[in-house]
This record gives sequence, C-alpha cells and structure tokens, in this order.
Amino acid sequence: MTDPDRDALAILGCGSIRPDRMELLPLPAEMGGGAVYAHLCPPSLGKGVIPSRVYRKVGRAQKMVLLAAHKALEEFPLSPSAQDQAAVCLGTGFGELGETLLFLENLVRLEEREPKPTRFANSVHNSLASQVAINFGLKGENHTLTQGPISFELALWQAAVLLQTGRAGHVLVCGVDELTPFLGFLGVECGFWGKEDPPDLQEIERTGHNHRPRPGEGAAAFVLGLRSAAPAKGLLPCVHTIKVQPLELRQGQIIDPKAELKFVKDALADKGVCLGDLDLIILGANCSSQLETLYRPILQLISQDIRKEIGVISYKTLWGEFSTTPALGLGLAVDILRTGKIPPWVIPEKKPPPVLKNILMYQVSPLGFHSLCLVRI
Repeated sequence: MTDPDRDALAILGCGSIRPDRMELLPLPAEMGGGAVYAHLCPPSLGKGVIPSRVYRKVGRAQKMVLLAAHKALEEFPLSPSAQDQAAVCLGTGFGELGETLLFLENLVRLEEREPKPTRFANSVHNSLASQVAINFGLKGENHTLTQGPISFELALWQAAVLLQTGRAGHVLVCGVDELTPFLGFLGVECGFWGKEDPPDLQEIERTGHNHRPRPGEGAAAFVLGLRSAAPAKGLLPCVHTIKVQPLELRQGQIIDPKAELKFVKDALADKGVCLGDLDLIILGANCSSQLETLYRPILQLISQDIRKEIGVISYKTLWGEFSTTPALGLGLAVDILRTGKIPPWVIPEKKPPPVLKNILMYQVSPLGFHSLCLVRI
C-alpha cells in the first residue's frame, strides 16, 4: 500500500509580510497624477533584522522578501549542511520593477552621467531570489518564476519537483510583489480599479469584501521539506497537491462552472480526496462582484455535489490584488491549520466545521489560468 504522505510537502517554517492599512497611493505626476486606494505594507520594513550593509543597497521588494524569509527560517533554521542542499524557488509578477524604474529615470534625467550600478543590479528579474540565497546561505538551485497570476503556484510546483526528485533537501519558496505608483496607474488604465474611488467601508465591515478590487502588495516565504523526512510528525501542515493549468477559452467565451468542478474533483481524486472531505475553501476572489459573477456558480455546483455548504474565505479582499497574493493565502491556510481556528479578523462566508483539517486554495484568473492547492494537517 502506498503512503499518501510520501510525496506531500511539509511546511516547516512560514513567514508573511502583509498589508496593514488601506490608503491612497499617489500616481505618477508625469502621467496625470491622482491616486488609488490600495492595501499597503508598512513603509519601513526590515530595519534591525536585515543587516544594515544590505539594507542600504536593496530595493523595497527585496526588503519584503528578505524579511519574510527571515521569519520562515527563524521558525525552522537550517544547519550549514542543510543550507548546502537548500534551493530557492521564488514567484513574482513584476520583480523589482520599482528599482528598474528608478534606475531608468535616473539614467534619462542625468543623460547617463551617473548610472547607479547598484540599482541596475537590483533591477534584473532574478535579483529577489539571488538576494535570498546570498543572505541566508542557500547554495542549491535558484529559480525565479514570472508568470503573472500563477507565479507563486508555479514556484510551489517547482519546489515539489526539486524535493520529490531529490534535487534538494529543503526548498525556500517565496512569493513577492511590490505596489509601485506606475503599477497603480497601469491598473487604472486597464480598468482594474478606479482612480480615487473610495472603498465601501460598510460593505467591507459587513461581509469582509469590497465591491471593487483594490491593488495590494506583500510577501510570504515557506521552508518546505518532504513529509516523509520531516523531523516533527504531529500537527504539520502539508501541501498534498498543486495543479496549475491554462484555461482554454476562445474570445468571447465564459468560464464553464461544470468544467471547473471537474478540474477540482480530478485534482483531489489524484490524492484520494473527495469534495466532501474539504473543511474550507480559500478563494482568489478579489471583490464581492467577482465572487458573485465568477466563483458563485462554481461554489453552488460544489455545494450541490456534496449536499452541504462549505466555509469560504476570499484572501484578496484582505490584502489586495497582485500577482502573488496566493502566497499570502497559503500563509493564512497554514495559520488556520496550526491553530485550528480562523483568525477573528477574517470573516468566512459560511461557518466551517469546528475541526479544520483539509483546506483547498482555488483561483480562477480572467487572464486565462486556474490553479488549486490542497493543504492538509
């Protein structure tokens, strides 16, 4: 008989940097100015934790992921021998775009007289993962995944490959994205959010959801190892499956709820799990309107299939819309499984059962992807 835990990924350490406030983010004056309401992390991150010689040289996104990695490795420190076989898999939608923009702006303004080589080094797409590896002495493989809304899920999938094939003993998986004024402007231009559109505070207080999506930022890091080799057995959150696929949609087509139900059921069945085993679903819905139009038909089919309602949380309504918000969603799932309860600041749509053991993270992106991750205790 095969062991269902044999290929499971044990989450040994976890660290998150989450937005702590919603406020106006000024947009670039060169592009017309204005502002958007956004979920933002604290302005000063990592002072006293990141070495000062490093702190002075790195960009904001690097500070965010270094601090998240510090928290994860503080929970599960790696020995020098383990560091030699530890890999880094990092997902990011926009990398250190803030440093890239500052480098180019300075280059143009000063007509290339003072190019600022440190900013150039920070601007390359893999600067985030390399800074993590250098600062924490992780000498294994180093991967950066930049695939838009599924960047973190693919980093998690890559970590599973490294661990299950023996190419790494441990993997530090990270997700990070910084919200810059330029990205705020881009979201306005593309119609993702409105300029100076105030949040509906009554809606948020009543349901935990906002009617319109809001941009956000954040970082999370996880120390992963094979469950079969984990030093602690007990109550250890584990990732049992990660599935990421493109949606085969032609122009004008809508997402088919029946096809999505099959996608979820097939992925769970591969691990011997059925829909009725789930205790909670953590969705990638970014506002109440997307929850109703995109996710509601799928949730209704799930409820009909298992003949009961299931608890639902939408993590993007807590921390905003950005490519690697699913990393913060996984951090929330880990917190819930470790403590056995939902934090008081999270408002579930339906009351979940008193014992929480099986959590499904599920995301459908209108940009053409869907993904899921089964996390169990």
